[in-house]
Amino acid sequence: MKEFKKGIRESIKMTLVLAVTVIALILLFRENLIALFNTDKDVIKIGSSYLFIIGPFFLFIGTSFVLSSAMKGAGDSMFALISSIVSLWLGRLPASYMLSKFFGTDGIWMGIPFGWTLGLIVTVIYYKKGHWKTKAIVNHRINE
Repeated sequence: MKEFKKGIRESIKMTLVLAVTVIALILLFRENLIALFNTDKDVIKIGSSYLFIIGPFFLFIGTSFVLSSAMKGAGDSMFALISSIVSLWLGRLPASYMLSKFFGTDGIWMGIPFGWTLGLIVTVIYYKKGHWKTKAIVNHRINE
């Protein structure tokens, strides 16, 4: 179990380093990135706003993916489904709807990281509780 948890920590570190790098590139060059696909000024403006809003939250979604994947690897594949449902249906969709009333299109984009954040919170809580350790694929208990 020690090696498993060390692998999770190292994976999170790598994810965070990669996410910070990608976030920096996206924030610096977001208009250029959008212009690669479409040169319409309105599309570039909307796409740039989208990337500016969601970019910093790649840290959250990346960490959530690492933890969910680790638990799936340990045999608890059902939790990833539950976390995704909570993130989308209880987080992203209601937040996007409500925020769009105040912030227009940007409010829709704001709902996406809201869902990611909720998903990460749920995932971290479940991971810390350790119920996933009892769902091992092989027929033996995982000891700490």
